[in-house]
Amino acid sequence: MVEHSHDDVAAYLNEVVQLAMSADPDAASQAVALAQVQRVAAWGLYTAVTAAREDGASWRDIADLLEVSSATLYRRYQQNAGITVPIPASVTLSAPAEAAEPAQPVLGFGTAGANLFVGRRVELADLQVLLRQRRLITLHGPPGVGKSRLAAELLRRVQRSYRGGVTVVQLARADDLAEIERAITMRRNEQMLLVLDNCEHLIDELAPVVNRLLAKHSQLRVLATSREGLHIAGEAEFEVRPLPRVPLDSGSRVSPAFQLFVDRARCVHADIDVEEHGRAIAELCNDLDGLPLAIEMAAQTSRLLPPRLLLARFAERLDLLTDATRCSAGRHGTLREAIEWSYRLLDPAGQAAFRRLAALPGGFDHESASAVLTDLEVSGPARWALLTRLQAKSLLAADNGRFRMLQSVRAFGTDLLDRQGETDRIDRQIIEWFTGHAQRQAAVIWANDAPVLRDRTLAEHENIRHAVDTAARTADPRLALLTNLLATCLLWRGDHARAASLLDDLLQSPTLNNTERVEALHRRATSAADAGDFTSACRYAERGLALADLCGDEFLIFKGLTVLIGARRHHADAATTLRLCHVQVERLRRLARPAMVGRGLIYVALLSMADGQPAAAEAAITEALDKMDGEDVETLTTAGIVALGCERPDAKATNYFIRALRSGNPKRPACVLVCLEGLAQIELNLGDRTRAALILAAAARLREDLGHIPSQWWTDRVAAARATAGPAEACGTWTLDDTVEFALRGEADAPGKSPATPLTSREDEVVELLVAGYTIAQTATRLGISPRTVHSHLGAVRAKLDLPNVVAIATWATKRETNS
Repeated sequence: MVEHSHDDVAAYLNEVVQLAMSADPDAASQAVALAQVQRVAAWGLYTAVTAAREDGASWRDIADLLEVSSATLYRRYQQNAGITVPIPASVTLSAPAEAAEPAQPVLGFGTAGANLFVGRRVELADLQVLLRQRRLITLHGPPGVGKSRLAAELLRRVQRSYRGGVTVVQLARADDLAEIERAITMRRNEQMLLVLDNCEHLIDELAPVVNRLLAKHSQLRVLATSREGLHIAGEAEFEVRPLPRVPLDSGSRVSPAFQLFVDRARCVHADIDVEEHGRAIAELCNDLDGLPLAIEMAAQTSRLLPPRLLLARFAERLDLLTDATRCSAGRHGTLREAIEWSYRLLDPAGQAAFRRLAALPGGFDHESASAVLTDLEVSGPARWALLTRLQAKSLLAADNGRFRMLQSVRAFGTDLLDRQGETDRIDRQIIEWFTGHAQRQAAVIWANDAPVLRDRTLAEHENIRHAVDTAARTADPRLALLTNLLATCLLWRGDHARAASLLDDLLQSPTLNNTERVEALHRRATSAADAGDFTSACRYAERGLALADLCGDEFLIFKGLTVLIGARRHHADAATTLRLCHVQVERLRRLARPAMVGRGLIYVALLSMADGQPAAAEAAITEALDKMDGEDVETLTTAGIVALGCERPDAKATNYFIRALRSGNPKRPACVLVCLEGLAQIELNLGDRTRAALILAAAARLREDLGHIPSQWWTDRVAAARATAGPAEACGTWTLDDTVEFALRGEADAPGKSPATPLTSREDEVVELLVAGYTIAQTATRLGISPRTVHSHLGAVRAKLDLPNVVAIATWATKRETNS
């Protein structure tokens, strides 16, 4: 056998493994290739088998190619040992050709390989698949997120696959685009990878050059890093996101952000005490938004400023965090410079918008952005275009229609706002906008009647708090209105204690007018009732109703009645509260508000059931169904309760409960739990105690977790049903969605099984990733499981579907997707 150095052997093994993976599965060449690998070195077998397994080959397939038994192959693989395999006499094996160029080193990435690469396993797996599928990939993301470092690590793993070589061009240091074309010396029919690092300042000039190169060289692939995409045909934009948040418990040690900080800190402070500083490190990583650059800078600073002191001086982070390494790029010298590089690429209008938007700490959507952009005279499509332009440059992050800035990016923006002397004016605009929002919200009695307004209020929670703090600091007369809005938001979020504290402080203010005091008393009664203090809730509600009567405001009186009814439902006898409900409904009839009459009739129906008047309850809910939206969640839930309580046919109650659960309207958790408990009682009526017990047990745990307290009448019914159904199997991990899925399903399967196929949800995920081109190892990384577990899932899939191999599974999955 020809002797080779370790590096030669590694290169040769890689080449032969690639040959084995690309060869026809039925061809002798693949068996020869695999045999040659294991003959070159003992560990060659391990390399070859691993590659073949990742490519989807079974143990039996590989064993047949090597002409050994599966048991022998598996044992020798586990022992990391080779196998003597006969090689056909007709085949001549030779050493690697002398003329073949060694794989080029990855240049232009500074000290990329000198320190530990942390995390990003899923991203690397995704990118390796994407590189095989697309010719142009752009890694984009905010400043300091680690785009170049991720690209360097990716190249380290894949560069030997490019026989034409890898060329890296650092555009942050060279503006001559002609260098790109000069750097490429294409080989005929050999793939080459061109890496363009830091493209954001040359996007307009670079796009046509890349387009031309891709058209000219069919074997060329391009990987670019930029703070925005090139936006040319065929480009795959891959967003590089910050590292995940670090849990503030023992789990922090395995978090990539935490590990990154510790690794870099030990480079300058080898004996740093991780146990002593663990929580401060976790908080620091989270405050830095998981930005690798900022975390590395903070770690380098830890020699002079321990993590706790660095947290205390966090407001100075833009200038305090610097890169002390000699080879750092100029634009990354400090955290401020890294962000300023992107800011300077904006036009004047974009810079002005960026500064103003930084004043909103809780992010914003298209509408709330207008709070700070009114003086720029951008509205409608122009405003949306401005926001998406900032997001495309990675200065904003987008999530479900809302935008936000990373904390460090926002700190840079607010600092600019202060320097420009714009802060006070923009804060006044924020107060003005949220005052209008508070006035719209104050005109709503039931949040379920205005779901869009409710959702917006919840989404703007941090911005509302900022408006309240600013109004308090400047003694703005709109403080009480904004405080009531914030209290409403806290109540909807379930934060009863903070809402109560905020309202108690407000009620002590001598400057409140009667309307503001009534609104505060209404919310204080709600917070007490939500916390289970019904005596205090009734007291606050009665004070508010008395003051509303004094004001003579019909709308405030009605709101007061609503709050008092809600408090008394759990505290007073049903007959007393029912009389208040009838008074409320009659007032609404005089106001000619049909939908509000319908809402009032829901309470009449529920209290009539509790008071032992099923006929009156049925009449009330029938009228409510006529007046309300036919798919309103609360109305349908109440209709189901009444049908169940009146002992109507089970199908009628079932219909109402299922329609409520499937309603397109926003689902209230309290209503969802009642529907689940109602369906469980119906299951019990039908004789299925097992399903009833499971649903009731899951609902009981969820109700406790969510803190929802039903009426005593309903609580008694559910308790009786649980006693009849008996104990349930373990369902402690079921979420609300899991329980709903189970309750709506016809067969008695536990959550996690797809009704469309016999496969479990995890098996479906494995199949989908393999069909998308992921290897076994990449699938395991993507799902956070071991390769052996992936093989187990595939074995189960083959058994369930009676399919011989992975190719057959892929064919089946493709047909299923086409049919669906």
